[in-house]
This record gives sequence, structure tokens and C-alpha cells, in this order.
Amino acid sequence: KDIRHPIPMYAKRLWDEFIPAYGVPLGYDLVKGDWLPPYGRGVTSDFIFRLDCQFGGLRPIDNGQIFDATFSLAFSNSGDGIQEVTQWPGSILRLPRYAPENGYESNWFIKSFQNEQGHSDSQDKDYFFRVRTKKDANGKIISALYGKIQNSLYALVVKSGSRLRLTYYLNPAPNDRNMEFDPKRNLMTNASQFEEVYEP
Repeated sequence: KDIRHPIPMYAKRLWDEFIPAYGVPLGYDLVKGDWLPPYGRGVTSDFIFRLDCQFGGLRPIDNGQIFDATFSLAFSNSGDGIQEVTQWPGSILRLPRYAPENGYESNWFIKSFQNEQGHSDSQDKDYFFRVRTKKDANGKIISALYGKIQNSLYALVVKSGSRLRLTYYLNPAPNDRNMEFDPKRNLMTNASQFEEVYEP
């Protein structure tokens, strides 16, 4: 795809972000790039994660932790949501240029496990999402922020401390569905060198 209109966005790569608690809703602020209190300094619950786990013993074959887990994502506002998208090969801009206007689901979840017979694989998928949605009295969307997730939305389950794996982009302009990120103009100010995003 040709370069058309790359824009500044909030973009962050979370590869080993510790999930601070099990079995409770955990708000994450995409603009601040942080959990909500008491686990961080976020203000707005754009994403609401929850990781429910049942842990067993260790596998005799390799001492791996036995578990069954459900990792879920919910949202704060009516109209917020997420939908899976297929990559477009042959371009560094792998996803479609614009996020869809419709088709967002308000809840998402994935199950994972490890037992004596085997384990589930990580899910390296791509998504578009919509957050901070506002509607008028007739239920029509008047304002929303759009974004995308590339390569991973996954919880690496470890009994001593599970980790979130997520790379997200958020367009800060209300109602603008352009997803062509300019890596030289990342609005995220608190990202470490390991959390920087270099792809559009």
C-alpha cells in the first residue's frame, strides 16, 4: 500500500506487562499507557481486562504449571468494542488503512490451558477497536476513538505472575478511523525502548 496520510497516534508494545491481579476487572488507560488505580496512574478504563485461572500441580514431564484460564476483554461504554481483522500481505502497513465503522463486539475472550496431555498455543491475531464512545439521545454515535491491535492480544499465564502481551495504536482524533501511524510521531510519552512501536 502507498503512503498517504500517516498521523500521530498513541502506540505502545506491551510484551511482559505484569497483570496485577487474578479474577477481578482491571482497567487500562490507552492514552496514559497504564493500569487504573490502585495498580497504576490511568484515568479512563478504555480496556477492562480480566484473567480467571485455576491452577493445578506441575507436569511430571517438564515441571510445567498445570492451569485452565480465561482471558477476557470488556469495555466501559455502549458502542465500544473490538473485532478481528485479517492482515493484508505485501505492505509494511499490514492492516487496512481505515477501521470499520460498524461490527464491534462489546466482549471478547480466549481460553488457554496446560495439562499433562499438552497446551494451547498463543493467539497472534489482529483487531480493530473503538473506545470512549458517546451517543446522543437517539442512540446515534456522535464521538468515538478508533484503534488497532497488531500481532498479539494474549495473557501468558504463570502462577507467580501472569503477563499481558499487546501492541496497540490509538488515533486521538474523535471519529477519525485512519489507522496509518507515523512512527516518528508517537504520542506515548512513558514508553521504554522495549515498548516503542516502529511499524505503521
